[in-house]
Amino acid sequence: HGEDPEALAFQEAMLAHLAVADPGLPVPRLIARRDGALSGTVDSSDGRSHAVRLVSYLPGEAMADARGDHATLRDLGRVLGRLDRALLSFGHAGAMRTFDWDIRQTPRARARLAAIRDAGDRARVADILDAYDSRVAPALARLPHQVIHNDANDWNLLVDAAGRVSGVIDFGDALFSPRVADVAVALAYAMMERDDPILAGAELVAGYHAEHPLSDLEFALLPDLIAARLAISVSLSSERAALAADNPYLSVSERGAFRLIETLARQDRHIVTGIFRKAAGLEAAPGAERVKAWLAAHRNRLAPLMQPHPARAEKHVLKLADLNDPLVAASRTQDLARAAALYAAEMEAAGAELGMGPWGEVREVYAAPFFASKLIAGERRKMHLGLDIFAPAGTVLTAPLQGRVVGLAINPDPLDYGGLIVLEHEPEPGLVFRTLWGHLAHASIERLSLGQMIAAGEEVARLGD
Repeated sequence: HGEDPEALAFQEAMLAHLAVADPGLPVPRLIARRDGALSGTVDSSDGRSHAVRLVSYLPGEAMADARGDHATLRDLGRVLGRLDRALLSFGHAGAMRTFDWDIRQTPRARARLAAIRDAGDRARVADILDAYDSRVAPALARLPHQVIHNDANDWNLLVDAAGRVSGVIDFGDALFSPRVADVAVALAYAMMERDDPILAGAELVAGYHAEHPLSDLEFALLPDLIAARLAISVSLSSERAALAADNPYLSVSERGAFRLIETLARQDRHIVTGIFRKAAGLEAAPGAERVKAWLAAHRNRLAPLMQPHPARAEKHVLKLADLNDPLVAASRTQDLARAAALYAAEMEAAGAELGMGPWGEVREVYAAPFFASKLIAGERRKMHLGLDIFAPAGTVLTAPLQGRVVGLAINPDPLDYGGLIVLEHEPEPGLVFRTLWGHLAHASIERLSLGQMIAAGEEVARLGD
């Protein structure tokens, strides 16, 4: 009673289409009446007419109760990808609608901001809406659109005893919208209440991409769209809670969403996108392989990093992965004077001019509070993504190739980057990449300005103490 007949016809047509387009999909099947109709009406005792239809039973437990592991999330991605691929060839007038849960209506949440009680939560949701306005809204017209399920939350998903997705139910929120919104909605719920939400979400993305490949733009906008769905959810629940203060369930159900919003606010969206892309078998950043190939082909034509050239200097590899090494122990306790003395003694004993720190080393020396992982609760960042050269303070560093200054900062905490510079390079049209320079003297930062060009072989900075 009260349902829009066109909406019901849309849902029936969609389920009938899926039964033909992908018969193996774990979605409800409509059971026709004896006269072939997919639904009918019955009158209740009060004289009102009600639409009724019969659908097949899907076995399984709600994912909200079963939770599932990373394999379950990858399977969910595959099922959702198959579902959307099957719906590519489907259209219906009833799909051309909109309502608050449509990702395109995210800006409506701004009118509900005042209902969010906590000032910190309210500010984070406002930031999400600002990001949507600046990054997502201008790109909407360039996103692939199609009919989508639009509500793959953990109560609309069924899981069997083996942890595989056995059902996708409740097509009541389906509509024509950006295809990637289906992924974002599923991620918003799948990532909630997990210690490793980004890594868990990456499994779902990988499964989806394998069945229904996402574009570079869709990958780039996914972090903003996940946050947008959460902003819609918490603003609606906060507004309803304000109108029904005696219903504790409303406030309990939104806590997980607020926690995930806070977690996402600590992430760099480019890193989140990179993790999602890598899980899907793509380059973490578009063009990365081209950059690597160019560098490999031109490695002998780059200007030296310092004089004399590091290749001609005596080098010594430090044991920064060894907890029992005295240098590591001194660094972990931030006894910097002792660490400096131990380093000098080790280099003298080795007869070396330069210390070396290998790429990919798992470093126990990373003990400062800012090394706490933003990706996995309770973990600490340990792996070193760089090749370190340790040289005396004041050593002049020169640019291997021409670059433009696009980043300048001073990070003053002990064991942090100190002076930091980012240079952007474009050695040939369209081949753009950046180099990060850290542990620099503060004076080096102060003499540079954003946009300044530095030629190959020209001084970039000097190492800090």
